[in-house]
Amino acid sequence: MDTCNMNKHHTEKAVVTVFNFEWVQEKREDFRIKLRVIRRLNRLIQTAFDNLYKASEEYDITLHQAAYVYAINTVVATLKMRGMCT
Repeated sequence: MDTCNMNKHHTEKAVVTVFNFEWVQEKREDFRIKLRVIRRLNRLIQTAFDNLYKASEEYDITLHQAAYVYAINTVVATLKMRGMCT
């Protein structure tokens, strides 16, 4: 085998190795992104539940009813913040 063919062979192997390495890195990054999304989603769900539970306790109502109360209170707070209601 001459030097040119050997270099070509090694170059092709190196390219495949680099592509494989990049693929693994991409998969790891996808996994990290997925974990970040799951953590953030868990925090949002926990916060939402805590807010509903507080409303449920405050008004002595079911969690289902508290969801409506919380939603209406959120809309009212937004309207007040924008100066659309007093």
